[in-house]
This record gives sequence, structure tokens and C-alpha cells, in this order.
Amino acid sequence: MKRPGVTVAPFRERMGLFLVGLGISLAVCGYYAAMTAFQMATASLEGTRALTVPLRVALVTLLVFGALLLGRKRKVLGLPVVELLLLLFSIAYLLRIYLSRSEAYLLHREPMEILLYFLAFCLIPFVSIRLVDMTEARAAAIFKFVVMGALAFAVLTTIAFQDIIDIGARAAISFGADDVISPLFLSYCGAIGVGLGIAGLFQPMVSKRMRGLLLATAAMSLIPFFVGGSRGAIIALVAPFLIFMPVSRSSKFWVRVSIFAVLMVFLGVASLYLDLTAFRRLSEISSDIESGAAEASRVYLWSSSIEQFLNDPLFGNSLQNDVFRYYPHNFLLEAFISTGIVGGVPLAVAVALCLSRCREITKKQPANYWVVVLFVQTLFHAFFSGALYSAAWLSTSTALLLAFSSRTNVVRRDARPLGYRAHAPSALQS
Repeated sequence: MKRPGVTVAPFRERMGLFLVGLGISLAVCGYYAAMTAFQMATASLEGTRALTVPLRVALVTLLVFGALLLGRKRKVLGLPVVELLLLLFSIAYLLRIYLSRSEAYLLHREPMEILLYFLAFCLIPFVSIRLVDMTEARAAAIFKFVVMGALAFAVLTTIAFQDIIDIGARAAISFGADDVISPLFLSYCGAIGVGLGIAGLFQPMVSKRMRGLLLATAAMSLIPFFVGGSRGAIIALVAPFLIFMPVSRSSKFWVRVSIFAVLMVFLGVASLYLDLTAFRRLSEISSDIESGAAEASRVYLWSSSIEQFLNDPLFGNSLQNDVFRYYPHNFLLEAFISTGIVGGVPLAVAVALCLSRCREITKKQPANYWVVVLFVQTLFHAFFSGALYSAAWLSTSTALLLAFSSRTNVVRRDARPLGYRAHAPSALQS
């Protein structure tokens, strides 16, 4: 018998939500939760292609079929400027990949492999998510999937690294970088979990069950955040709250400030008494640069990338940094050295417009503030780590941000999934 106030969604809606929600959850933290489970089962990450390739194929398949089920049924409001800018960059980047075939022996990765990475990690997931007709109820369902993926990762990480949690050591230092997931992903997944947990608590009328899930996710995610010991993750954690929280018009602004202040106090006390690697490494950046230590190698990678761009500013000259023969660990620098002004400027403008959308969502759609947190955190990750062609986090969060943007897609209050309380004003009350 159907309960009063609950609308039972059709099978197509529920299946589409499941596919899209699971796909996005995998794209954010679920992928690394599976990797952690693999490490626990085999005591190593050797032979992970047997897992990572099927996972990536499954992720893309989930998003594509989910988008077909939940595809947009109405025209986008306004000109999709950001999407057009990203299209211009993508064309320039694909052209650079094509032209690099003759110098494949000089590159750190084959051009065809870079093409496949770009399609599977960035382009196809982005297009699939943007094709989804995002409603308020669908947003709530996707958010729950992402939070549960972050919680699963945090729990598995706690079990996998229980031997080093008490000493505050960095995972790669303790076990060796070849035997564990990269410390960067540990820290950034932890930061995402903490950020999403806190952002969810800011929403109006969150149910007790959801509040418990958010608190558990934020608390447990501190463990991989600390174990990874990444300096960039610290910045990624606090940036979305420092930048956009003050522009919120929510009546609970001071509640948000209080929650954020408690988090900052906790992190500060932890850095003083637990000798946490991430905070120690952050405080030593200046001395590392002055001494030329390996910890500051990324600074030299960035400076040489800027020089490389200035030598070929219009079209760029390579898919990698010519000095280090590797990607620059900064997606904008990588865009400029590979596509020059032709592709780099559209991408930079698109990022600036996305930050403007973050401000709009914070003001006009406070229930979707978690999307702002996710985008800003993954943006800072892309500024400090990883390759442009495998920036799955940034492509996923950008697509979600544009889907929620008030300029291009006003979130509707219909098509509520099973279990959604029709009278509730918040998408998180369930």
C-alpha cells in the first residue's frame, strides 16, 4: 500500500537514478574504495589493470545508459557558454593529440592512450552527466550515492591502514608508493568526504538518518585525509568554505560559520599534538624551495612549463613538459603548453565562469551547496596534481555544477523518486 505523501517513481526513473548515482559515486570516491578493497584482498596494487579497466568501462557504461534514461526533456535555458568554451578547448586538445603521433617515442604516454584516457575520464562522463535532466529529487539521490561512496572509502581506508593511523605517518612513506593507493588520492578523497559531510549539514530540514550519515562520513573521512599527508588537500578542504560560504543568504549562516570554525580548530589542534605529516609538509614549503629539495620539484615543473608556453604561445608544442618529460601537475598549464592560447584561454574562461556559477548556486540554491564544495575541491586538486587527460574528478564536478546552474538549467521540483517526502522543502529530507 502506498504511503500518503510519497510518490512512487516509475521503473525508468529509479533505474536511471541508480545508474547515474552509482556512476557518479564511482567517479568521485567509489573508484578508490574498490581499489582499497583490492589492496586489502591482495596485499598489493600489482596487476590493478585487471580491476581499473573494468571499473572505468563500468563507470562510463553506467553514466551513458543512465543519461539515456534520464535525458533532458526540455530545451536548455540560455546559451550554454561554458559548454561551448569547453568544446573549443576539446577540439584543440584532440588536434594536439593527433599531431603528436609522430613524436610518440618522446612522450611519457602514447598519444592513442592519452586519447582513450581523455575520452573515458573526461569527455564521455561530462557529456553523459550534462544530458541528465537534473531535478531536485534527482540531485538528492545523487548526493546520497556520492556520500555513501565517500563513507565506504573512508571505512575501507581505516581498515587497510590501521597499523599507521596512530603514528600519523604518510602512507607512501610507511609502505612504499608501489604497494598502496597514492597518498594524494587518500588525502583528496578524505577532503571530499569531509567537505560533503559538512556541506550536507548546512541544508535545511535534514532528516536524522541523513544527518547521521553525513556526520559519520565527515568524521571517518578525516582518517584518509590525515594518512595521505597531502598539502594540496588541506587547501582543497577549506577553500570552498572560505570563498563561497560568506556569500550565502541562508538564515543559518552563523550555524555554517560555527561548524566551519569547529573544523578549523580541530585541524589546528591535530596539527600541534599529532605531528601530522600534511601540516608539517605545508609549513615547510618555503624551506623546501630554498634548499631545492625534492618536495619542491613541482614548483620547478610549473616554472619550466610557463617558459615552454612562452616559447610557443599561440598553439603550444607538446602534450607534456619538455624538461621533465611528464605532465605539469596543473591542468591549466598543461592546457596552455599543449594547445596554447587557442585552447588554453577558452578553458581558463570556462573555469572562471564556473566559479561565477558557484556563487550563484550558493546564493540561489543553498540546498545544492554540496556541488560547489565538490567542484572547488576537485578544481584545487587539478591545480596541484594529476594530468589533464585523466581529470575525472574535475570533469564530473564541472558537469554537475553546470547541471545545477541557474543560468542554464533551473532545477524543477517534480519527478520525485521513491521515498521522497513530497511536502518537504529540502531535497535531503528522506
